[in-house]
Amino acid sequence: MSFPVHVYGSYGDEKVAQSTKIGSLPLGTRMILPDGRVYAHGRAASGTALGAGLMSSQAAVAGGSTHTSLDVPLAATAGNSVINATLGATTAVTKDQFADGYIFVNDGTGYGEGNIYKVKGNNSGAVSTTVEFQLEDNDTVQVALAAGTTLGGIRRNEFDHVIARAAATASVGIPTGVANIAVSAGFYCWLQRRGACNVLAAATLSQVGFMIASNTVTAGAVSKCMPTAADTTLDPVQYPLGWVMVPVLTGGDYELDYLTLD
Repeated sequence: MSFPVHVYGSYGDEKVAQSTKIGSLPLGTRMILPDGRVYAHGRAASGTALGAGLMSSQAAVAGGSTHTSLDVPLAATAGNSVINATLGATTAVTKDQFADGYIFVNDGTGYGEGNIYKVKGNNSGAVSTTVEFQLEDNDTVQVALAAGTTLGGIRRNEFDHVIARAAATASVGIPTGVANIAVSAGFYCWLQRRGACNVLAAATLSQVGFMIASNTVTAGAVSKCMPTAADTTLDPVQYPLGWVMVPVLTGGDYELDYLTLD
């Protein structure tokens, strides 16, 4: 089965949120409205609702670095549609937790370093056990993986398990977009990536034409893209997200911005 890279929506389609995948589309599918605004199919984190007009990012990865260099205990020949990986000693995996996500080879000279594969699904596994990752149709192992000398990493889809961008200077995930409506925890939705968007503005007010970035004090809010004290480079968390179209007069209100994530 194949899916389009993007779909075309009508005004109002961007405000759909539901407990199942919208249109059975894969996470990350782009939707384009008649005026050119671009959205990505995403899902709010389980246990955390997503407010309207808040810049979101992927939540911290469960297991953190323990999902980065996993032993591949079983050999996989070229053409295989399954890759096995042994979990670390701190984090278990639930069934299909990594569906629509990725498994990548990050170590193992001569055994496919640099290759990345799309995950169709996975079985559940306790800590320190081996989990089987099924690859998407037609996405098969390109270079044989040797048992015991190959290391792989796993990552959820970048639009899965999203939260309002945390009010901190540290970053836990890439910016994923803005929901135009309130989204219940664990629900699928559309996250705006490009075009005119109503976004929460922080107390540090923006001005017309200024670049915006995630505010480090108010979760999900944006403010002017500020340089470091040396005035030479942007603060590491100040990723440019777009431009101000209509600024607010009072911090804590919502301004009209033009997003440029896509």
